[in-house]
Amino acid sequence: MDKFSAHEIKPLDVDRHIIKNQDMYFGHEGANAKRICANILESALILGTDKILVQMLNDWYLICGSPDWFDLAEIPFRKKSDLFKHICAFSEAGVNSCRFEVMVRVFSSRAFSFAGGVLETVSGEPLEGYELDHILSKTGDWSRIIGFQFAEQNV
Repeated sequence: MDKFSAHEIKPLDVDRHIIKNQDMYFGHEGANAKRICANILESALILGTDKILVQMLNDWYLICGSPDWFDLAEIPFRKKSDLFKHICAFSEAGVNSCRFEVMVRVFSSRAFSFAGGVLETVSGEPLEGYELDHILSKTGDWSRIIGFQFAEQNV
């Protein structure tokens, strides 16, 4: 058996890995916005979010929940927003399960997360104030809202 040293281990390029291996996460049809929404919705429900909404508003897919499912599980990162940057195990859902928030960033042209009055840009251009106001006027009051515009070119 060959021996390896620490300097030979290379970090995983998360985006490249996910795009190249979509069948591992989405099945043979590959990534699509509805599957991303469904997986995040399922995660929120498993974690204990009891009020949840998934809707389309123009070209935005919106996932809204209360209480905030990010607060209902142990997150192995310093910042909650790191869920959008890394593949994260999801033991609450079973063996070999992962959280799908990272898919929002990988497969979107623009994405945001809004919780506790704080707006974070996940990918693409930041939301303008009027855009957020419009989305909030259509969705109502939620502990967390994730919004994304699906990017076909990443599929």
